[in-house]
Amino acid sequence: ACEQALRTTGAKLLVISGDVRAVQLLEERLPAWVHGETTIRHITGGRSPDGSQPHRADVVAEVARSVAGAWTAELLARFAEQLAPRGLAVDGELATLEALAEGRVGDLLAAPDPNDTRTAWFGANPRQILPATQNPPESWQRHHRGPLTDLAIRATLLTGAHVHVLDPHTAGAPAEDIGALCRFH
Repeated sequence: ACEQALRTTGAKLLVISGDVRAVQLLEERLPAWVHGETTIRHITGGRSPDGSQPHRADVVAEVARSVAGAWTAELLARFAEQLAPRGLAVDGELATLEALAEGRVGDLLAAPDPNDTRTAWFGANPRQILPATQNPPESWQRHHRGPLTDLAIRATLLTGAHVHVLDPHTAGAPAEDIGALCRFH
């Protein structure tokens, strides 16, 4: 059931609580792909009335925040490292939209600002995306204009890449609140 839930939801964090032997047995029986793709954390408490139930949601939320913070730190460290010449990171609006249009983005980093008024063009094809300062080519049979960050996220998801939403004030966030780690140059 645990393996199926992870596969169905795509969750990358598994928080386990319960009897020590049951937890050990569960972890031993999880398939290798779960151990390779999932962060597993343990918390105290079980089904018996031990006083942990009222606090369990708070403990799980704290574990999730901690793990998400570590993932974000790792992602931003990779981003900073790949910004070097000949690296696989792109930074800022123009470079990111160009990488999206070329299908190179593996991970989009977006720090949406509710006051952002930037827009971009998009067409029917997920790779049809341009800054609003450029005119869509005639080969785009239909095109529309929309919020830049929303359209970048749309293009990312429709090309099978990953989206990472950051707080706009995150240290090390991309310039212009948008950037990407690319799959290739």
